[in-house]
Amino acid sequence: MATVSAKVFEHHLKDDGTCNVKIVVYHKGTRQFIDTIHYVGKRQMDADFKIKDKFMIRILEDVLEDYRRVISSLEMSMDFFSREDLRDYLRDKDGDIDFVKFCSGHIELILITQ
Repeated sequence: MATVSAKVFEHHLKDDGTCNVKIVVYHKGTRQFIDTIHYVGKRQMDADFKIKDKFMIRILEDVLEDYRRVISSLEMSMDFFSREDLRDYLRDKDGDIDFVKFCSGHIELILITQ
């Protein structure tokens, strides 16, 4: 089963002292990362770069809960997802569908299989 968590990495520390919060998707023994729109400053992290700001933790828990709900709903089909597929599915699940892009990919797939 896949897991998700929110992390801040020291090597992503910017000059202004902030870090982008990443969602870590752990599936089939490896990790993939989803960028978030959230940034935390030094006062919002402890010395180990763990988020300690309660407001930010609540926001991120809502995101993680949504991702966990989606993962649970996939049930047995999770076996067919690679880690990249799962990351992309979670990241893009609420996005708009680019119909032209979908059709182009479908046509390309048909041409390859002929």
